[in-house]
Amino acid sequence: MSAALKEKIKNYAMTLGIDDFGFAAVADYQSPQGPKIETIFPEAKSIVVACVKEMSHVESPNPQIAMNGRLDIMEYARSTNYKISRFLEKECGARAMSVPLSYPLELTPQNSRSVADVSLRHAAVAAGLGVFGRHNLVIHPRLGPRVLFIAVLTDLALPSDPQVTEDLCTHCNLCSDTFHCAEGNIMDSDLRQFLNDKMAYRETIGADNRIPIR
Repeated sequence: MSAALKEKIKNYAMTLGIDDFGFAAVADYQSPQGPKIETIFPEAKSIVVACVKEMSHVESPNPQIAMNGRLDIMEYARSTNYKISRFLEKECGARAMSVPLSYPLELTPQNSRSVADVSLRHAAVAAGLGVFGRHNLVIHPRLGPRVLFIAVLTDLALPSDPQVTEDLCTHCNLCSDTFHCAEGNIMDSDLRQFLNDKMAYRETIGADNRIPIR
């Protein structure tokens, strides 16, 4: 029954233009810094996770083009998340709650870094959509590291997909040798400390402007 239901959900999700899709049982989701899923949705049993390949706008040195592309993909992700949530409730008789791609988020003196209520990276790993690389981002087996994830919490009891066990990181050290922050170069020792603290870097407004996130 669960296999047929998973196939039904995945087939619908793939018609929305996503690149890959997976399932994670809440019990298999482990985010060391985020709250428990039960504090967000007490009845949640599963997380359905979609993967979307980032587009070439992130390479543009023009901040308007780069940011416009990011806004486009965020709009697409929100729309897709809503449609998957509606499908789960309308066609599968489930309860569903969509997870934000990036915003809104809470920044407080106690939490001055952007820690999401649901870690999409950890959800993706639990759903078999990739593994963590040295840069603390998820590497997809086919699409590589330039991917975004969206997720929906549901009370459907769906088993996790098999996790990726292959080490997809090439350990080329490019992440520690070439990363920069918006204010200028970060020295290798400082960057390595960030990596050791499980900080990640993501492009936001072009190839040469990055901010640290978790």
